[in-house]
Amino acid sequence: MAARRRQPSSLADLPTELAIRIVGHIAATSVRPMEDLHSLRATCHFMRRVCSDPEVGRLIFVEWFYKLYQYVIPDGYLTLLPRLAQVGNLEACFIAEMIAVLCYPLLRPLSVIDKNLERAARGRHKAAAYVAAVLLYMANGGTGVDNTARQYMRQAIGDEPVKVPWGGAKMLSNEECYQIREKVMWLRFWLWMRRKAVVLPMSADVDPCKCGKCDSVVVLPWLQFGCKVFCSKDCRICFELNLFLGCI
Repeated sequence: MAARRRQPSSLADLPTELAIRIVGHIAATSVRPMEDLHSLRATCHFMRRVCSDPEVGRLIFVEWFYKLYQYVIPDGYLTLLPRLAQVGNLEACFIAEMIAVLCYPLLRPLSVIDKNLERAARGRHKAAAYVAAVLLYMANGGTGVDNTARQYMRQAIGDEPVKVPWGGAKMLSNEECYQIREKVMWLRFWLWMRRKAVVLPMSADVDPCKCGKCDSVVVLPWLQFGCKVFCSKDCRICFELNLFLGCI
């Protein structure tokens, strides 16, 4: 008797949870996630439902859009961002907030950050935590707000002290801030947005201190150029605030 040929399995035969994990992996690793998800949605009703699951939306690698569309923002992208942010895509939350920051004529100090930025920062998105720290510290809203700003900056770049060539007490570096500022600048250029004015902090206690070797450039084994060391968390945040204002 002739052997029976085994019929190929259908995607609809997969357990829904497994299918969501597979499609989520595609969304997170694909160079063109939206095109691939669109093709999957067209296969059957089951895959349409799977591709619409919020977990898939949270995993879409939004940063690929920076590389694919360097000069022209595709139609529908700015409409897609709020939808992805709504389901908890951290990068979409961050970009949506940066659009709001860059669109507004004045950079407003925020004693309470926007829900999109807060969601991304609390989700361990380093760039979002950095921006949240800068905007909160800029607000000069008191001890509680400043402590929250320090917490976000620690989340973004850490508080591990570094050794310095002149010896003595260890100091804090801004090594990781370089890449975050580069990302913010690239995002601003990509969106073709720039603020028209800036509100600078007016309180005297946010000025950098001039004591000792604080705010000194050091030659250490770092890949980034111009890294500095600081005597305190406040001095580091204040320095980054000025650089952040300059890059947007």
